[in-house]
Amino acid sequence: LTRQQIDDLIQDYTLDDNYQLADEPKVMSGLRHLRNLLMMRWIWQDALQYIELEQLTDELSEFADGCITFAKDYTYEQLVTHYGQPSFVNAKGKIQVDSMAIMAMGKLGAHELNLSSDIDLVFVHQARGETDGDKAKGTRSIDNKRFMTRLGQGIIKLLDNNTADGFVFRVDMRLRPWGDGRDLAIHLSALQKYFINHARAWERFAWLKARVVGQIEPSFYNELQAM
Repeated sequence: LTRQQIDDLIQDYTLDDNYQLADEPKVMSGLRHLRNLLMMRWIWQDALQYIELEQLTDELSEFADGCITFAKDYTYEQLVTHYGQPSFVNAKGKIQVDSMAIMAMGKLGAHELNLSSDIDLVFVHQARGETDGDKAKGTRSIDNKRFMTRLGQGIIKLLDNNTADGFVFRVDMRLRPWGDGRDLAIHLSALQKYFINHARAWERFAWLKARVVGQIEPSFYNELQAM
């Protein structure tokens, strides 16, 4: 399976009967049905030795990437209709749209997912700010932290919630700064301060496998890489 084939399958399984993007329950059901079919395929191929281990883990990791990217885009569009786009003032004094980088950690970061792996993620956004909500347009403004937290919660719900159809991937967020019980998403400068002042050695080692899932702005990507 190529990444394009995987993305096409995800699209096919998240459309309604009119070939439009389905509502949330149907999207969740479609992703879970697709996951079950692909898992059966990979198990069958592995049992009959029709696939090399490296190819299996790579295809499974690409499927995870595709599902994460879809869940992020789907949830983002839902949130923007309610709150507008999140933005901040950059170093040049210009208003810039805030965005989230989803960091794949552990086995997913190294494209080494196996059939029973969960996925370790960290959510990083660019900066403090607020959305450009406008009550006249039916949207209301909230701060970027709340927007990104709800974006992260939406991604986790689409992938991790165990429904009658099962789940897509178990999502583990414990590798984020401070672990469970703290902010689900962290902005870049706060992440930098965390590494300078508080990060332990094992956390630094864990980030050696970290990579960004999907595409983000080049400047944001470069800042993450530099950090």
